[in-house]
Amino acid sequence: METIRVAPWISWVPDAASLVLFDERDSSYHVLNESASHIWRLLAAGEEQEMIVAALGADHGLPADQAAEAIGDFATAALAKGLLVAE
Repeated sequence: METIRVAPWISWVPDAASLVLFDERDSSYHVLNESASHIWRLLAAGEEQEMIVAALGADHGLPADQAAEAIGDFATAALAKGLLVAE
């Protein structure tokens, strides 16, 4: 099973309400919405997928399948942009 984590070339301020990511490779910025920021913080903390699904579902009132889909969509997009890496 692959572990997804924050790419080492991405900088961000963990305490900001709305996260802004900086990609050192091309000096680009990426602004995350509230849900994506929540997922990002949990991934950065090293949480397992099941815990992230439960937390997102509880905090945003989503059923587990919808939370899992949202997390999968976010991770797929962030991996494609090089914001996250899979190991």
